[in-house]
Amino acid sequence: MKVVIASSLFLSMMFVSCGAQEDQTKQEEVAPLSSEDVSTEIETLKKLNNNLIAAEPSTTFSAGKALYHAANEFVIKHPHHEKTPTVLELSAKGAEAMQQFQESVNILDKLINEFPESEETPNYMMNKARIVEEKIKSLDDAKAAYNELINRFPEHQLAKDAKLYVDNFLGKTEEDVTKMLDSINAGH
Repeated sequence: MKVVIASSLFLSMMFVSCGAQEDQTKQEEVAPLSSEDVSTEIETLKKLNNNLIAAEPSTTFSAGKALYHAANEFVIKHPHHEKTPTVLELSAKGAEAMQQFQESVNILDKLINEFPESEETPNYMMNKARIVEEKIKSLDDAKAAYNELINRFPEHQLAKDAKLYVDNFLGKTEEDVTKMLDSINAGH
């Protein structure tokens, strides 16, 4: 009987021990990346951004696609990292380069909503309004986006610029703007 109990106890300890080793292995597999790994990813994103900036028109799409995918991979792996807002902005930039304008606006909306108090939020809002106006070509939605910036950050320089732009230039042709500027200059 003692042999059976001892054998059972030994087998139980073996299973517990193996399970503990298995759990330790699993913990090592899902352990967060070291700061060196994150730094390497950030450096890769910087290089991809520089590639996009320097891209010829024929390679803009592929450079944007590389940036977009690398940035999204970073955000999935590190959703709460301090660099995540900056990386999301790079993702929006990549989407715009790929001519995925609505995706770019969606990412900017995510930034605006998830980081409303960031000092970069007015920049996100201005970029959103610009893309809606210039790329999606929806003047009503662009005006709403500019006005959202103006109303949320009335003292910010971008909001002041947006107000001037909406009041005087939004929806006007180059010819209209030229005539208006000529009349202003003629008055001086």
